[in-house]
Amino acid sequence: MMDNLYTFADPEFFLPPSTMEASEKITNAIKQILPADWRLQHYNIWLAGSPTHYDIPEQGFKIHISAIRDQALEIIEKVVSQCVRFQCSFKIICRQDIADHMTSKSVNRSSAGKFITIYPINDNVFKQLIHAIYLITRQYQGPYILSDRRYLDSKIVHYRYGGFKIIPRLLANGSTEACIKTPGGELIKDERTPYYQIPSWVEEPFPDQTSQSATVPLLNNRYRVLEALSFSNSGGVYKAEDTLSGRQVVIKEARPFIHFTALNKKVIYADNVLSREFSIIKKLSGNRYFPAAIDWFKEWEHHYLVEEFIEGEPLRTFRAQSENTLAPFTANPHSAERFKRQFCWLAKECILAVMAAHQRGVTLADISPNNIMVDAAKETIRFIDFEGAFITSETDKTQDVAVLTTPGFSETKKLLSKGASYQGDWYALAMVLYSTVLPVQQFFELAPDLRWALLEQITADCLLAPEIAAIIKQLAKAKPRLALGTVSNLNHSYRPAQANLQAEQLVTLPQVIHTDHHALFKHTLAGCAQFITHGCPLGHDSHFIPVDFQAYDTHPLALAYGYYGPALLCHSVTASLPQHLQSTLNRHKCQPAVPGIFVGSAGMALAELALGRIEQAELFAEQSFQSALVTDANNFGYGIAGVGFMALAMFQQTNKISYLQQAIKLAQVIRKRVLVTDDGIRFIADSETKNYVGFAQGNAGIALFLLQLAKLSNNNDWLKLAEQAIKTELVYGLNSTGQYQWGDTAGSKLILPYWQFGANGIGAVVIRFYQETGKAEYLTAARAIAAASYSRYAAQQSSFDGMAGIADFYIDMYQTTAEQHYLTHAEDIASKICLFAVKRKQGLVFPGQKLIRLSTDFAHGSAGICLMLKRLLSPGPRFMLDLTFRTTKEEASDDNK
Repeated sequence: MMDNLYTFADPEFFLPPSTMEASEKITNAIKQILPADWRLQHYNIWLAGSPTHYDIPEQGFKIHISAIRDQALEIIEKVVSQCVRFQCSFKIICRQDIADHMTSKSVNRSSAGKFITIYPINDNVFKQLIHAIYLITRQYQGPYILSDRRYLDSKIVHYRYGGFKIIPRLLANGSTEACIKTPGGELIKDERTPYYQIPSWVEEPFPDQTSQSATVPLLNNRYRVLEALSFSNSGGVYKAEDTLSGRQVVIKEARPFIHFTALNKKVIYADNVLSREFSIIKKLSGNRYFPAAIDWFKEWEHHYLVEEFIEGEPLRTFRAQSENTLAPFTANPHSAERFKRQFCWLAKECILAVMAAHQRGVTLADISPNNIMVDAAKETIRFIDFEGAFITSETDKTQDVAVLTTPGFSETKKLLSKGASYQGDWYALAMVLYSTVLPVQQFFELAPDLRWALLEQITADCLLAPEIAAIIKQLAKAKPRLALGTVSNLNHSYRPAQANLQAEQLVTLPQVIHTDHHALFKHTLAGCAQFITHGCPLGHDSHFIPVDFQAYDTHPLALAYGYYGPALLCHSVTASLPQHLQSTLNRHKCQPAVPGIFVGSAGMALAELALGRIEQAELFAEQSFQSALVTDANNFGYGIAGVGFMALAMFQQTNKISYLQQAIKLAQVIRKRVLVTDDGIRFIADSETKNYVGFAQGNAGIALFLLQLAKLSNNNDWLKLAEQAIKTELVYGLNSTGQYQWGDTAGSKLILPYWQFGANGIGAVVIRFYQETGKAEYLTAARAIAAASYSRYAAQQSSFDGMAGIADFYIDMYQTTAEQHYLTHAEDIASKICLFAVKRKQGLVFPGQKLIRLSTDFAHGSAGICLMLKRLLSPGPRFMLDLTFRTTKEEASDDNK
C-alpha cells in the first residue's frame, strides 16, 4: 500500500496516476528526437514512443535503463536516438516525481529503477541496440535494477526476458496477471522477481558475463549473516555474528542511487542516508537509549553500517498486546489503572531518550512506533533507525536537510516550511504516545480538528486519568519538562491493587448507558448523501466521487470498492441517484468484469437489484454465469459462493426458476470439492492455496450461500453441508480459554474481530444459522462471538475491516433476539464512528483504506458505514447477507420519519 501510485495525484482522494499530466521537459526531450512518422502516447505513468509502421513482438529480451534525476534528460536524448536508429519502441516514465518514487526505498523491488523500457524487434537487434546504448552512456550513473542483469560494466543498462505486449490473464479476484507464452503456446505467468532469471527454454544472450557466486562469504571478512530481518529497495537489514567479538550485530545495507522520498522534495540517496545515520549513531553511542556504532564499510558497490543488536520488540507490536492495549475500550477503572502504569514508564523513557539526543545536538526527525524497541521486563526503551536524523550544528538551515518522516507523526505544514526540528521531535513523540491509546495518527492529516476531540472522548469513555491527555498535549507543544513532571505526578497516583494484568476478556457484553443518537445518525447520512449528490470539482470533472484505489485496479463498478457503493448509499437516503453518478455507472457497465461479488458482475447484479432495476441486474447476472472464471474459486468474495448468493437473490426477486437452478448447479461444483479434515471440511480449488477462514474467503461465506440455498430449495442436504462448513469454522476459532478468535487463516496468530476477515463476519453467519434452524448451539456461539470481539474503538471505521462491520453484527443480534443491549451497543459504536466523518464543502465523507484518503466506497469508506447507520434508524435486512432488499417506497418513508 505504501507503494501506491494512486496517492500521487491528490492529497485527499485516490486517483489513477494517468490523471497526472506528463512532464513538459520529458515530453519535449522525446519529441525533439522522434521523426514525423513516430507516435508518442501518454498512458498510465508512461510516455510510449513507437514507429507507426512496426509492431512489437509479444515477448523477448527487453532493455531497461535506470537514471538519476540530474542525468535523466541527457539519458533520454541518447537512448531515444538509438531507439529511432534501430526502429524499436520504448516507454519512459512521464514525470520526474514518479521516476524518483520508482527508485525509492519503498517501491517494490521487482519493479524498481526502470526509467526507460525498450522493446527490440528481434534478438539480433537486441544485441546490437544494447551495445550501442552501452557505448554512448558509459559515463552515466543509475541504480542497479534487481530484476535484471547489467550489460557489461554499465551502471544504467540492463536486460531481462519478458512480455512486450500485455498478455493479461484475469484472476477471480479481479486482478490481472501478466503472462508470456511457452514454445507450445501455453500461457504462464511472467515472473517478475527481485533477481535475474530467464525461462527454461530461453538461452542466456551473453553467457560470458561473470556470474555472481551463490555462496555468502563473511562481510568485510568479519561478519557472518545469520538471517535477513527485512528487505527494501534500498537494501537489506541483517542479523549477523561478529566473528571477532562473538556478538550479534545488525547490518544495514545501502544500494547506490536509491532515492529516499522526502516531503520537502530534497534528493537524498540511500548510501548518503546510511553514512549520515552512522555519524548519528556514533554521536549517540554510549547512551543507554541508543545502539552502539560498530563498523562502516563498503563491499562491491554497496555500503554497510554495523551496529549493536537491540533486544526487544517494536512499540508498534508491543502496544497491540492484550496486556498493553486499551481494547475493548470500556469504562473499566482496572484497565485504566493498568494502562496508566504502562503509559507512565513508556512516556518517561521516551522523553528522556529524546532529551538525550537533543543534548548531543541530534534532531531525530523520524520518531514513530516502528523506531522504538521495548523491553517490557526491564521497563526500558531504545531507539533504532536514524535515517531521518541529523546533527543540528552541522546544518546552517535545517529546511535544506531532506525530510524523512512517518506519515501521521509530523505536522506537515511546519515540516515543509521549517524542516525537521527539536519541536517536531516532541510533536512526533506526542503522536507516538497517542498511538498507544489508538493508532489513527495518519488520519489527522485529513482531519486535524479530530486530533484532540477524539483523545478527550476516549479519555472519558475509558475513565483514563486526564493527565494522560495532558502529557500528550504538553509534548505536542514542545514542553517536555512540564510533561515529565506530569508523568511523575501521574505515576505517584498509580494504585497497583486496582490494576488488572491484561485487557478484559469479555464473556458477556459490558453495560453501556443508552443514549439517543438518532439525530447524529440522520445528520451523518444526509451529509454523506449530499457529498455524493454534489460531487467534488476535480480537474475536468465537476462532480468527482472518490472511491477506493482497488476500483481502478479491478473494475470501476466493483461493488466493494467502486461506484456501486456510493450509488447504494445515495439510493438508501434519497431513493434516487444524481445524474452524474448514473452517467458514471452507464459509462462503465459494458466494461468486461470477473464474475465475483466483491469486484465483478455478481456484485453489480446485486447492487442493481437493491436499486430496484431488475433488467440491468439480469444482464450482469448472465455475465457472471457465462464467465470462464465462475468456478475458479469457491469463496464468497470472489468465487462460486458469492455468485450463487446473487443467483438466489435474483430468484427471490424475480421468481424465475432458472436462477435457483443456477445456484444449485454452482453448489454442486462446491460439493465436489469437499475435503474432509480432522477439524471438519474444507473446499479445495486450484486458485485457493491458503486455508482462509472467515466470511470473505473462508468457510463462513460458503456456509451462508448453502444455508440460503437450503432454505429456498427446501433441500436439507444443502443444510447438512452448510452446517458442516460453519461448524468447521467454529472449531478453527475456539481457543484454549474457551473463547472464539480468528485471524485470516486457520492457525493464524492474528486476532481479527471484523467482517471480511475475523469474528464478526463469522458471527453474522452463525446467527443466521440460528434464525433458520432454531438450534440453541448457534445462538450460544453467536453470543460468545459478540462478547469476545467487542470493542468501542478501532483504527478503521469501515464495513469490511472496521467498526461498522461490528455494529452491523450487533444489529443482526438485536433483530434476532430482540435484546435491547445489542442495539444499544450498535448505536454506541456507531456514535464513535461518526466522529470520523470529515466535513467538506460538499458534505460529509469518511476516510477510506488505511485512513490516508477519503472515500465513498462500500468496503472501506462512507457507503458501508452509512448502510449500517440506515439499519439503526430503521432495522431491516443486511445487504450482502440477507436475500431481501428495501423497496424504494420504504427508503423514502424511512427518510421522512
